[in-house]
Amino acid sequence: MISIQAQPDTISRIKELLGNLRYLNLLPEGSQFAIDRIKAVNPLSIIPMVSVINRKKLQCIDQKINESLLKVIQFPAQKDILENSELKRSQVPIIHFHFNGKYKQEISKKLNLLHMIFLNLLRINIITDKRFIELITDNTFGFVLGEMIDNIDEHSNAQNIYLFAQYDAEGDYCEVCLSDDGVGLLGSLKDAGREVLDSNDAMRKILGSGLSAKTEHGDIKRGTGIRYTRLAITNKEINGEFLIMSGDSVFLHTAADGEIFINFKDYFWQGTIVMIKLYKPVSKFNLYRYVR
Repeated sequence: MISIQAQPDTISRIKELLGNLRYLNLLPEGSQFAIDRIKAVNPLSIIPMVSVINRKKLQCIDQKINESLLKVIQFPAQKDILENSELKRSQVPIIHFHFNGKYKQEISKKLNLLHMIFLNLLRINIITDKRFIELITDNTFGFVLGEMIDNIDEHSNAQNIYLFAQYDAEGDYCEVCLSDDGVGLLGSLKDAGREVLDSNDAMRKILGSGLSAKTEHGDIKRGTGIRYTRLAITNKEINGEFLIMSGDSVFLHTAADGEIFINFKDYFWQGTIVMIKLYKPVSKFNLYRYVR
């Protein structure tokens, strides 16, 4: 059964998420799933599950547990943000974006539109404290969200994106989670001819030495997007968190605890999950101290 216990720390939430994903993974396609308990909904705990539920066409047996909250975010159904004009409330539903175009230019155009619309939703509907936006700045949210979406455009070959954000007024933070069903970090580097052994090796080389699948004039071009995103989020001004999960590996970087790598023994995520968590700074944040 699915259970979300509103765990206070991200490591505990990762462990809980893996348990839920393993449960869903064992279910036959088109079958039913059960919910044991959902104390609260947060992007990292919910988005990866929604991706699996919809890919396998699973049906919920009973959705009465925390029904009002699940109904608001439209779990597990989603609206295509590019085809919906009624997203004008404080709780924005889970967004499902499907790539039905075959041409790179068409996909890039739609991803740019997704970036613009979702950034506006953050400003107007999701983050209710306008002072939060003033201190974090539009530039920061625009840069971080843009890097998350650009990586999908450049590397993933995904068919589906799931995106969800939530502002916690009590905790004074905003959390955004995005997942895709593409080739993942390992597949992206292998497709580009890079020498990588497995998901963990791929993640460490991307995060450590800046190895990238991008090319410039036939040569390897070092990636800077993830590096700058981490610097912008996990500094002592924002005190945030950056998480990336791909294959059988997770990397978590927090302002409080630094860098943590986790390997799974019996689960493999086909694609990539990225989560960012930003706390309200005490003074106006200058993104350009960390991004060059």
